[in-house]
Amino acid sequence: MDRLTIKAKLYLLIALFLVCAGIENFLLLGRLSTVSSVDEEFAASRLGLQERARGMQLNFEKQVQAWEDLLLRGADKRDRAKYWKEFVEHEAEVDSQAEELGRDISDAAIQAQLASLREDHSDLGEQYREAIKRDSTACGWDHRPPAAVMSGKDRPVSDEIDAVVVALEQQTNNLRGSRRAQMSSSNRTVTLVRLGIFFLAGLSGVHLTRNWTRNLGAILGQAKSWDSGRADLQQRLHIDTEDERGQ
Repeated sequence: MDRLTIKAKLYLLIALFLVCAGIENFLLLGRLSTVSSVDEEFAASRLGLQERARGMQLNFEKQVQAWEDLLLRGADKRDRAKYWKEFVEHEAEVDSQAEELGRDISDAAIQAQLASLREDHSDLGEQYREAIKRDSTACGWDHRPPAAVMSGKDRPVSDEIDAVVVALEQQTNNLRGSRRAQMSSSNRTVTLVRLGIFFLAGLSGVHLTRNWTRNLGAILGQAKSWDSGRADLQQRLHIDTEDERGQ
């Protein structure tokens, strides 16, 4: 270090701070990129699950509506076949969506809810099929017997689906809170690393500055003595550097 010229040492100090600034920017950009990517992935995953749960909720509502349409318009055989087909299709969609959600969700409690939902939904389907057998009387089509048998029977399954939707929303909020806490902890770590880098840069700057200026006092004192005419020409300055000051 003592062999370097003052100009070279100044360039070295500037380079040191530029390197520190570059490392800091690299850390910040890396952190921002990681956070952005993870947040997008998290949002897409969680919103996708919630949308699928709401889709299951909507399909069950359509299944119940198809049953009601069948009862109201079932006197016509073509309408009866049409609405029964819609009923069966929506029923299958609900079961398929519940199965897929149970496979894609890692939470054991929600998985148990979905398993119970599928079982109860299947039982409800059997009840619908038994009830529709009572649609015919001696006078022809009569929607009142199956309607009376199934009145309110869809409510428990509807409540179970609503509970799954709410549970997913609560889980998403909990996970979001946990992720924010992790991000805060990670941000504190990054901040400490940045402060450490600047601290080391500051120490290096202080060391270089002291190295440059430690002999300037003696040189200035000797120069003043020469200027006043009281200089001791036998006295030699001891400069332990080989830069411009030592020369």
